[in-house]
Amino acid sequence: KAGSLWSLAVSPDGQWLASGDSANNIHVFHLDSLQHHVRVPSVETSHTALCFHSDNRTLAIVSCTRHLYLYDVESHQLHHWTRGHHLELPRNFWKHTGHVASATFHPTRPDLLLMVSQKWFCTINLDLHPSLAQPLLLEQGKDESD
Repeated sequence: KAGSLWSLAVSPDGQWLASGDSANNIHVFHLDSLQHHVRVPSVETSHTALCFHSDNRTLAIVSCTRHLYLYDVESHQLHHWTRGHHLELPRNFWKHTGHVASATFHPTRPDLLLMVSQKWFCTINLDLHPSLAQPLLLEQGKDESD
């Protein structure tokens, strides 16, 4: 069953396009050939964010339950990081309200995944154990006219 388009991500080299819909279908298309490449296996709950790593083959998928999955679009399988760590995000990451609205890899530090909601921001260093991630609360700015 197809749903409404929910999210898009393009690999940095422009070779891959990932699309996700409201029925939690995630598809990857090869942009050079304009062909469907793979339907990513469904994650346990709806995804809220998609982004590609600078290696151009790893797709990050964040679910509404704040689980992080890394999927290798070329080998059609979960990245080894996911198999070992996707359920091990830090406890203080779970206590904040709001879902991940957007995710991206840091442009000069590809080991860092940046995730943001309306109220918090978190970086996860994929080279370290994920329990070391530190969510930061975003402070609401004051109106400068006050």
